[in-house]
Amino acid sequence: MGHTVLIRHDFAEGISLLIGNTVTGDWTIKGNLQIGDTDPAKLSTLSGIDLQLVPGSGGIVQIGESTTTSHGLADSGDLFVTGKLEVDSHLYVDGVIFAQSPIYAYEGLRLYSIASIGGEMKGANQNADSDYCWHFGPPSGNQLILTMVSYLSRNFQHPTQTNPTVFLHSRTDPNTDNSQWLSLAHNQTDGEILTGKGGLILPARASAPTLTGNSQLTWHLDEVANNLVFTVKYSDGTQKTGSVALT
Repeated sequence: MGHTVLIRHDFAEGISLLIGNTVTGDWTIKGNLQIGDTDPAKLSTLSGIDLQLVPGSGGIVQIGESTTTSHGLADSGDLFVTGKLEVDSHLYVDGVIFAQSPIYAYEGLRLYSIASIGGEMKGANQNADSDYCWHFGPPSGNQLILTMVSYLSRNFQHPTQTNPTVFLHSRTDPNTDNSQWLSLAHNQTDGEILTGKGGLILPARASAPTLTGNSQLTWHLDEVANNLVFTVKYSDGTQKTGSVALT
């Protein structure tokens, strides 16, 4: 043991330890331990020495008082913060993040994948109209791929897109067939719905669906006569209708 260890008892404050210089060995303290007479009080170690807080079996580390865990924390490696938690730098999470309330990202939400096949996606309220915008950054190849959760680690091998593009894949493993997709994009002139394999099917309905391409052209499928009917509207308000028989 080093130089000075003073144990003082005060009827109002209880037992206190005044320790000077170096103290070695293990200490067992039953009751509360209060440190510091300046702000902030510091609990530190020598250079290169880690500081570990290790509760006994079934105990957890808790910061704050007057509440208890509602998620069954019971391991000595669990940390329970009863108030707010502020992190000024990076937060690394190796597991899953569960949130009971909405997650707010004040400067835009960035979702990164560190893997070489990953990329970047941001979301934010960008304007006074409260539009929520998703931005596909260059690392993501300007594309969003919707797929089965079991295929998240696959490489879908879509090249970088000129315009933001959404790809919807079938449930087939892309390692088996990577062509079963539908894409949605706008090429700066026209909207495009493309497929990597097969055609585009419009299901049968009681009333024929109408698709609007632009302000001048509409078309629909007449299922009764088995015709594809086109209607062209001109700028002067007149229109013409034609049809193509489907065989």
